Amino acid sequence: MFSFVIERDGSMTDVKVTGLNESFNAEVKRAVRSIKNKWNPAIYKGKIVRSRLNIPVFMANKL
Repeated sequence: MFSFVIERDGSMTDVKVTGLNESFNAEVKRAVRSIKNKWNPAIYKGKIVRSRLNIPVFMANKL
């Protein structure tokens, strides 16, 4: 799984990756950090807030 925080300005911070394979984790982190586009920040009760996204990532088995 990997998670990151979307700040109020739409930037991504605090990227964390947890998994069984360190090289896979490093590649996921590198790929996520390479995204240069701003995200749309979350809105809660009419105000822009920080939010954490948790996204599951699976490593395919080799055939």
